[in-house]
Amino acid sequence: MRPRTVILTSVVLSVLASALTTMVLAPGRAPAPRTVSTERVVPAATGMAPDSAAAAAAPALEERVRRIEARLDAPGVAAAPRSKEEALATVLAIEQGGRQLAIKDSFLELVALGNDVVPEIVALLKSGRDQDWGGAFSLSGNVVGGYPRLRTLLIDVLRQIGTPEAHQGLLDGLRGSEDATDYRDLFMLFRTTTDATMVNGMNAMLAAAVRELKGEDPKKAFTVAYGVADWIQRHEFEGRTDLVEEMARIGFEPGRMDRTSFALLVSLSPERASDLTREVREKRGEDGVYAVASALGMAEDLPRARLARYVDILFASGLSENERLAFYARLPSTPCESIQPASARVADAQALLDFLRRRLSEETTEIARQRLAHAIERLEAALRQ
Repeated sequence: MRPRTVILTSVVLSVLASALTTMVLAPGRAPAPRTVSTERVVPAATGMAPDSAAAAAAPALEERVRRIEARLDAPGVAAAPRSKEEALATVLAIEQGGRQLAIKDSFLELVALGNDVVPEIVALLKSGRDQDWGGAFSLSGNVVGGYPRLRTLLIDVLRQIGTPEAHQGLLDGLRGSEDATDYRDLFMLFRTTTDATMVNGMNAMLAAAVRELKGEDPKKAFTVAYGVADWIQRHEFEGRTDLVEEMARIGFEPGRMDRTSFALLVSLSPERASDLTREVREKRGEDGVYAVASALGMAEDLPRARLARYVDILFASGLSENERLAFYARLPSTPCESIQPASARVADAQALLDFLRRRLSEETTEIARQRLAHAIERLEAALRQ
C-alpha cells in the first residue's frame, strides 16, 4: 500500500472512531456502569439518535480527508522542481561528508535537470572547484555507492544525463586537468562505454592521466592506475603498449602499489616486460625481482601462454636461483578464467605447464625441483577439473 493511501486510511479510521465515541459518550452524560445484568438494556435518551450522530459526523469526516489529501498533494510534500541555480547552490553548500542523503538528493535533482544544467557543471569542472566529503570511491557494477568529493558527483551527473551535450561537456571540462583523481573517476565510471565520442576523447586523455600518476600520492595512485589500466585493457589505440610500460615503470617505484599495469604489459608484450624487469633489477637488485614476481602472482586475467613466454625470456638473461624460486612460488596455479571457450583456456594453460616441465628437467638443486614439482602438480590438478 502506498504511503499516501496509508495516511488517508488512518485518517478515516480515526474519524470514524471519534464518531463512535461521540455516540457512546454523549455530552452531559457519564459512561454507563460496567455491571452485569440480566435485564434488557434500553438506550437512554441523549437528545440525538445514533443515526443522527453518524450523519453529522460524515461531513466532518469528508472535510478532514479532503484537507489531508490537499496537503499530501501540496509542493511542500512532493517538492516542485527547483531552478538549476537553486539546485547547484544546494550541492555546493554541502560541506559535511556525513550528509549522504542530502548528497544523493542533490545528485538526483541535478540529473533530472538534464541538458539545462550541463554548461554550469562543465564550468565548475573547468574551475577546479572541489569539496572533500571524505570516504572512499565505491563502485558496484555501474552504480556509485558513495561520493567522496564534489567533482566525483559532478562527473557522474554528466554520465547519468548521458546526452551528446553531457558527454562532450565532460570531456571539455576535464581536458588538461591536473587532478589525477579526475582521471580515476572518468576511467572507472566510463570503463564500459562504447560511445565513440567518449572513447576517442578518453583515449586522447590517457597520456595526461599517466603524467599525473607520477606526482600523485602513492597511496592514492593505485586506484588511479587501476582505472586507467582497466580502460586500456578494454580498448585498442595507437601507443597503447608505450603507456602501459610507463605506468608499470611508475608502479615499481619505492612505495608504489600498482602491479596491475605490469601484468597488462606482460600480456601485451612479454619482450618489453622482460626488458623492464631487468631495468628494475639493475636499480633495486633482488628486491626488484621479488616485487615483479609478486605482481605476477596477482595477475588472474593474464594469459598463461604470454606469462610463460615472458618468464622464458627473463630466465634466459640469467637470474639467480633465489630469483627463479621467487617466480616458481608465485606463478598462477589455475587457468586464466577470462579466456573462453574452455578448450582455448586449457590450451593457454598448457603452454605454462610445458614451460614448468621443461624447467624441471633443467633445474639441478633439490629445492628448485621440489618447488617446480609442486607448481606442476597444482596446475595439472586444476586442468583436470
